[in-house]
Amino acid sequence: MNDDFASNTSTQGFLEINTSINGNVDSANDEDWFSVTLTAGRLYTVNLNTAANNGLTDPYLSLYAPNGAFIFSNDDSNNSLASEINFIPSQTNTYYLGAAGYSTATGAYQLSITERSRDDYSNTTHTNGQLTANSSITGSIEQVGDNDWFAIDLNAGQNYTFSLDTLATNGLVDPLLNLYDSNGTLLARNDDSNGSLASEINFTANSNGTFYLGASGYGFSTGNYQLSAQTNTTNITTASAFDIEIDFTGNEIYASAFMRAAERWESIITSDLADVQTFNGRIDDLRITASVTEIDGPGHVLGQAAPTAIRSNGLPFAGIMQFDSADIDSMIANGTYDGVILHEMGHVLGISNWFFDRLDLLNPNNEFQYIGENGVEAFRTVSGNANANFIPLEEDGGRGTIGSHFDEALFDTELMTGFVDSSMELSIVTIGVLEDLGYSVNYQAADPFFLT
Repeated sequence: MNDDFASNTSTQGFLEINTSINGNVDSANDEDWFSVTLTAGRLYTVNLNTAANNGLTDPYLSLYAPNGAFIFSNDDSNNSLASEINFIPSQTNTYYLGAAGYSTATGAYQLSITERSRDDYSNTTHTNGQLTANSSITGSIEQVGDNDWFAIDLNAGQNYTFSLDTLATNGLVDPLLNLYDSNGTLLARNDDSNGSLASEINFTANSNGTFYLGASGYGFSTGNYQLSAQTNTTNITTASAFDIEIDFTGNEIYASAFMRAAERWESIITSDLADVQTFNGRIDDLRITASVTEIDGPGHVLGQAAPTAIRSNGLPFAGIMQFDSADIDSMIANGTYDGVILHEMGHVLGISNWFFDRLDLLNPNNEFQYIGENGVEAFRTVSGNANANFIPLEEDGGRGTIGSHFDEALFDTELMTGFVDSSMELSIVTIGVLEDLGYSVNYQAADPFFLT
């Protein structure tokens, strides 16, 4: 029996809005794809139901991006075996719906799509959402993927507190708050704050102008929210509660770069971690044993670093950094010394394949695809690819390089690639990865960085 519809972007299956189509899952591995044109910011409900005769016993529905990349799927919904997806596209384009059976289920089905309503607020700088200081507004995250933006005018030097809270009726279970500059570039993000699922950002504007607050739900959260903005008469200190202690041995003329790197990471990681009592005293957040010593002579391994002990929550509290004394002076001369120190300290914080794998941040079918939610969201921003669903990791180099760095061919001068450059920018992608690891972070501390 010939398959009625192909399972790729070349399918002849086409579905119009507010219509339905019938098909048949012929075998356990059969998935019928249908193209459908969706408009950005509008809300669509897709249903996959069994047919009356020889019906598909357990429908399984999937949604794919314009390039065919998987977005998400649904098996059972509304206390039945039927499948349903609610989706608000971020761009107007052709998407694909996949009709299949769960496990070995086969049979006839009906696939339908309905345009339900226009989203209340868009997720661009052209949003109709407006918020003023010392006021609040309510809204709704109607479906998974919805992100409501609100324009707000801020004054240079003024400190603000932005809060995103759930409402009592049909409340947004887990609010996620983003702050963007006038160009729509992510500046700061917060998921949980003050021991609750509510979100809060404290921010001091560095210029007069229009900024944007993005209200959304973490993961699959939907529901109603309240967004508020409050000016603070006493500015909140920007000093980090996170502390990196450097225990340095070697020529002291090389020690200052470690201190500068620690201060930079402390400006990015914003929350204190539980102290750890060790045989060598109590550690507040992270202690790094750093040294400049002989490793393998000039021109080979510049440095090596790794965490040496981790907390029960998976975050490190101790680590080691070693740099080859034969290479230090040349790194200082060519201007890469500070960047290399900063890079290696990032590995001590947990940016490595071991942590990615341990925390299920890698595609189980491809170890060179990082899929952590916050890192991928930041990658979408710097790449301009709203449909990206993974960050490419390095596949070349030695054992310490592959899988623990961003792909050099794509990221080039970003700090956490595996190769040294004269310019090494610490981007929001690296900060997003830190958030995926479990740190609270400040995206505003990132360097400007965009992929071209």
